[in-house]
Order: sequence, then C-alpha cells, then structure tokens
Amino acid sequence: MENTGNNILPKRIHLKIEIRYPIVFKCNMKERKPFSLKPIDPTIVKKYEAMVCSKTSFMLHTYQHFNPNKYRLDVKIAVVKSGFHYKYNLNYHIIWIPKYRKVVLTGTVKEELQKILEEESKTLQLEMLALEIMPDHLHLFVGAKPTHIPCVIVKQLKGVSSMKLRERFPDLTYLGYPAAMEKV
Repeated sequence: MENTGNNILPKRIHLKIEIRYPIVFKCNMKERKPFSLKPIDPTIVKKYEAMVCSKTSFMLHTYQHFNPNKYRLDVKIAVVKSGFHYKYNLNYHIIWIPKYRKVVLTGTVKEELQKILEEESKTLQLEMLALEIMPDHLHLFVGAKPTHIPCVIVKQLKGVSSMKLRERFPDLTYLGYPAAMEKV
C-alpha cells in the first residue's frame, strides 16, 4: 500500500474501476465491512491511471468483452435437471487462453474452433450454454451431469480443440517464445 496524505491507494489499480467517482474503502478485516469512505483527489487518480496504463497496456482491449446477458445465462442456469433419484444443476464457466495469450483466435481459426467445441460438447454429452471467442481467450459455459468430472471436461475440450486446430492450421504449432526465453 502507498500512503499519500489521508488517502491510501493500492499499488495495483484494477482498470475496470469507475474513474468518475473514485472512492477509497477502509475495511475492518475482522468483519469484512467498509467502515469509512473518503473521496480520492482526482489528480492522484490521473497520476496512477497514467502509470498503470503505461505498464499494462496489454490489458486494454479494443474488443467487446464477454456479456452473459447476451446469452440469457440467468435463465439457462436456473433450469434444474433430474435423473432417476436425484435432481442437479451443474454449470461450469471455463476460460482459457492460447500460449502467451497470442492473438490467434480470429477469422477462420475462430469459426473452426467454434465447430470443434460444439462437436466435442455433443460427444461428451455436455449442454453448451454459451461460447464467446475473443482474439486472445475464450469463455465457455457448459452444463454437465453429476457423473462428469470438471477437470476431465476441461482436459478433453482443451486437448481435442488444440490437436484439431494444429492439424487444420499448421502455423499454430509454434507460437514463439518471449524474448527473455530465447536468451536462455
């Protein structure tokens, strides 16, 4: 934490904060409730915003991020399914990235990945609730049965999609190492 007069700011600032009405929360850690609020000086916010943005420009995306309301997930997730002697409602939100978060999930790669994931969801008997593919990561909501193991679902979906994409697009087999790794 960095102390600037009466205001205490974290060294890292999450970029999705609302800069128009910044507020500092002082928390009572035993009760985990805020007990006092103090407004931040706007000049300090601009200073930290400029500093954070210069160091973390990779976090600023030019594309629309995942919106669960677009897929009406609240309605789909609320459905309770039943077996012979049980009722269940198991939904998983799976997010994964390409190696080094390279921007490769665009164009035909994106379309092919969508087809692969839909096919694999059917073979695993998963209900695909939503799929959103961004250029550098993807969000997948699936509904599963109690017999499915979450780590096996992720392993199958990631493994099969990776193998099939690399067969179809040979240039994806090697995405390159960061500059620091090449020197080693």
